[in-house]
Amino acid sequence: MEKSLLHVLSSLCFQGKIFFDVSARVDGTTKFGPGKRWGVFPAVSGRWNVVDEPWMEGTRKWLSMLSIRPGWGMTGNQPNKDYLYVNQYSAASNYFGATGMAPNNLKLKSLQWGMKYTWNVGFYLGFWDDRIKADINLYTQTTKRHVDGKCENIQYIRFHELSLSERG
Repeated sequence: MEKSLLHVLSSLCFQGKIFFDVSARVDGTTKFGPGKRWGVFPAVSGRWNVVDEPWMEGTRKWLSMLSIRPGWGMTGNQPNKDYLYVNQYSAASNYFGATGMAPNNLKLKSLQWGMKYTWNVGFYLGFWDDRIKADINLYTQTTKRHVDGKCENIQYIRFHELSLSERG
């Protein structure tokens, strides 16, 4: 089994109030067949320190921090077994009283990276010189092409049809 990784990150700051981060991760593995081994997982996020804006000057006695943090990103997952994209066989000890060959798995030619897409927005609040703080986060997460980490005893799977969503 072979694995590769490349990660790139870039950050930008504007007037000390607005921040942007962009990243991309490229993973490669031999757990998937040719043409499906590489996954690209981008992410972007930002932060706006609203409290630092001139028009917020009148709130600084009681509001020490107000920032908004939106973000979006993708991650991937892979099975924990190797070579699921090819047929595998082993000796079977009882095939009509003789030793024979039996399949260990189904050939999963279309197996590819499971993808998780996440959107979020967070609000950070600080009151009276940060004596009281609040961190509020909302998110939605969708998993497409879910790959079970075990991939054992698979009888029939259509990966492109399985999608899971959660919100918080």
